Amino acid sequence: MIDEVTDIRAAASTLVRQDCPGRFGAVHLRRLDAADTKTRRPLVFLHPSPYSGAYFETVMPLLNDQRTIIAPDYPGYGESAPPTAPPSIGDYALAIFDALDSLSIAQADVVGFHTGCLVGAEMALHQPDRIASLILIDIPYYVGAERSDMHARVVESDTAQDERTRWGFHAAFTYASDERLPLVATPAHIIATQSSLLEPTRQAARMLPNCKFSERLEITRLVFEDHARPIANAILEALA
Repeated sequence: MIDEVTDIRAAASTLVRQDCPGRFGAVHLRRLDAADTKTRRPLVFLHPSPYSGAYFETVMPLLNDQRTIIAPDYPGYGESAPPTAPPSIGDYALAIFDALDSLSIAQADVVGFHTGCLVGAEMALHQPDRIASLILIDIPYYVGAERSDMHARVVESDTAQDERTRWGFHAAFTYASDERLPLVATPAHIIATQSSLLEPTRQAARMLPNCKFSERLEITRLVFEDHARPIANAILEALA
């Protein structure tokens, strides 16, 4: 499996890295152009906290036959400029739209993982005409006291992390998922893997009014590394 991941990363060596202007400063992204000239809509990947668009380098070459793949870094992560104050999930969504505007992308399909699920949902709420479909993998759906507990445990108590590193978790665990997700009318396909987010993802699937739901319980850990090909196949099935 390690050799396969290495081969996939090598195949991604043709990806382009660039900075796009954004309201919080430059948004850095990775772009892998479609191999086929008969291209479909671009596919935008939204990363988990506290990582960057590099998280998806294993699957980008598995999905770019007919789609340009874009993996941006949120403000303050990877090589994107940091904001001056803790951003919200909505702020991350707007920053990604800034990058898409810079690339003249009018409409895209969006894949979110963990925090990226919330950013993708918020993008669909901000500008629904620009998000054709959502694929949301392992959603951190927490409400009420459970959400507050997660914030206390992951954000407030983890002083080992740099403050800006924790901003993504702060945004996720202050996001009103129970209020926002039911408003998402964009077609969505939710994928749950065998992880600590299995039950939260099942709950989230019941909240979105226009979604399909599938479980891939054979995917047990390191979703985009150990299971790069299976999750890429699941994404392709959801896009079909």
